[in-house]
Amino acid sequence: MLGSGRVCFFALLAAVVAVGCGSAVQGDAPQMGAAGDAGESSGDAGASNAGRANNGGKGGSVGGHAGSSAGSAGVTHSGGAASNVPVDNRPPRPAWDPPFPVGTPGWRDSTTPLCEAHQGRQDAFDVWADERGVFGIFSAVCNVLAGDACGKQGLSLQFNDGSGWQLLYALPPGSGMGSTGSLHLTGFDAGPLLISGFLDAKTGLWRIGLDGSADLEAELEVGRPFVVGSDVAYALGADSLYRFKDDKWSTFAALPEPVQEVWADQDTIIVVGQNQAVYRKSTGDDAFVHLEDVPAGDYSAVWGFSADDIWLGSQAKQLVHYDGSTWKVVETGSEDVSGAGIAQLWGSNDGDLFFRTRIEMGRLKGDEAELLITLPPNVDPSMSRVITSGMWGLSSKEVFLAVADKDFRKYACGEQFMLWFDGETFHSF
Repeated sequence: MLGSGRVCFFALLAAVVAVGCGSAVQGDAPQMGAAGDAGESSGDAGASNAGRANNGGKGGSVGGHAGSSAGSAGVTHSGGAASNVPVDNRPPRPAWDPPFPVGTPGWRDSTTPLCEAHQGRQDAFDVWADERGVFGIFSAVCNVLAGDACGKQGLSLQFNDGSGWQLLYALPPGSGMGSTGSLHLTGFDAGPLLISGFLDAKTGLWRIGLDGSADLEAELEVGRPFVVGSDVAYALGADSLYRFKDDKWSTFAALPEPVQEVWADQDTIIVVGQNQAVYRKSTGDDAFVHLEDVPAGDYSAVWGFSADDIWLGSQAKQLVHYDGSTWKVVETGSEDVSGAGIAQLWGSNDGDLFFRTRIEMGRLKGDEAELLITLPPNVDPSMSRVITSGMWGLSSKEVFLAVADKDFRKYACGEQFMLWFDGETFHSF
């Protein structure tokens, strides 16, 4: 089913609720939160850059569903109460001492760390940002057979404009949201948000307006969408590429084989997948063309600065560059043993490329890659204490990283930590 069908899958929309957390870095007592299993998060296989406005143009209000119009820096809120937030009786979260250096807490004027209220096995933790601020989506599920208590699982969407975290949306505790895989968060700059994944017993793509609307845009298997300009976006289905244009989703092109990620600008579309599957097409009516001489590998991430400046991330933890005619392989030095390799790429307007594996975040400057965070690897990836699960940025000095530390799931506010990188140091906020 393609099209726009309004679906009220959020039971209530929270009013502007500043989520009450003490500073976990300083050791103050948080008041509420969530827990999950960092080692069980399922979102990184094949997840990469796609989904946000890129160098091809900025996003804007789409189809009247957005709560803020193009150029508006504000976020509007409507709806109910904080009753959607579960009561958390776990002990206060102690000071967080991650296995990598962090600086003084705070981003802009926001110094109180993120606090997530739903509890259960972490199913998703993703981040996206635009000129309005930083958005984070959180999903927790329960599994009685795995020993998870049910009743406080759910989903929430939080926002930080630089002054503190606010709860935008929440599913009520124990709502049985039924998510069975990672949710991906993206959006149009200064416009509505897009959430892809399994929600409300449906797998599809949802458009979340900041006026309180929630629309099922496409009921189909989709990965992380990629937004281009104010009114165009692309998403991958099982065998088709879908395009959002003229305020609706429709089938745009047949895919030559299953692929995992998509990047696009105003003129070019690149899709990547397993076994050197790297295809290019124009945004016109022509078919996808397989690029020649692609280095051997399985590709799970793609980012472009232009049609002749394309970067791929491989499951072998390499960065691969295409200049329009030739290929170059860059070793990252990654120590990730999960087998997922590079899960996500993001590029800043000044040309820095950032990459993320399950346990690392790195940066490419010039021709050399450097690891900015390296978390302790484990021969059993499901036992990793700390994982990354999402990355996005506003500039090379404002890059955001979603991190989960399962040692904190037993404490109030749970295991989710949002970091920002200022070009030299990471900070929690």
